[in-house]
Formats: sequence, C-alpha cells, structure tokens
Amino acid sequence: AINESSSFPHQQLQHFSQNDNWSCGFRNLQMMLCSLIPKFHDIFPNGIPSLRELQTSLELLWTEGFDPDGAKHHKFKMVGKRTWIGTVEVWSYLVFRGIDATIVQFVKTQESRAALGKFVWAYFAKLFESDGCPFGGCGNRGGRNSGDLVSSKSMKSMQYVNQLLR
Repeated sequence: AINESSSFPHQQLQHFSQNDNWSCGFRNLQMMLCSLIPKFHDIFPNGIPSLRELQTSLELLWTEGFDPDGAKHHKFKMVGKRTWIGTVEVWSYLVFRGIDATIVQFVKTQESRAALGKFVWAYFAKLFESDGCPFGGCGNRGGRNSGDLVSSKSMKSMQYVNQLLR
C-alpha cells in the first residue's frame, strides 16, 4: 500500500490498494492519473489526488453542470460516501479537469470484439506518434459547462473505432 496522495516529480505508475469493496473505480482513476501526471503537471501540481479530493471534485463538477444524470444518481453527494464510481464518472472528472477523454464501448458482438485489439494498437500507435494525445487537444482547457461536453469529436463507439483504424 502507498499513501493516498503522491507527489511529482518522481512520478511512476503506482498501485493504489483497495481495502474495501467500493473504491475500485477511484483507485483505477488514481492509477490512470499516475500515467498522466508527467504531461499534465499543471493540472495536478500536488500529485495524485486522494480519494476524498476526487470525491470533492465530483461534487464540484456536478454543481458546474457536468454529468447531471450522475449527480442525480448520487443525489449530488459523494464526499464521505462509500459508493462506486464507473466509467462515466471517470470521464466526467477527466473532462472537467481539462483532459481530452472519450468513452469507447465494445459490446458482445463479433464485429465489436474483432475491433478491440486493433483499436488498442492503433490508439497507442497514434498516441506515441503525436504530441502525447491520440487526437491532440489534451492541453485544451476550454469552457467547463455541460454544453462543452459534446464536441464534434463525439460519435458512436464503432464510428470512433473505425475512424481511428483508417
């Protein structure tokens, strides 16, 4: 186990242990942030946010109009609660912090499953060819209202996959 908050500049991928049955989404987000800290140090000057800091940020993003369905589901309260978060909450958090993020869902169909490996390979190939983000704009910290959440880059998962694989 490590401390809940780690600091830059000696950031390496770290494992955040889970001693309960509800914080796995938060711990996965913390591990994901470990890989982003070197590129986004200005967004995370104090290192990886603690579980409580992540919960506080979720409440803040809800008050600013992000993820109204999630806010309603969690009754606008997250701090101190022992509740799971999922992909949408992680996506909301990243976008709120100014990090370009997209959710891609692979369903149980032959077409979708066949594209999964190719998608992952193409995604990371583009990641390493570009400025560190598959489609640029990672440093773009535009407006933070719910109207900004849907961009021209938003599309159905398989359309996104097919565009990436071209």
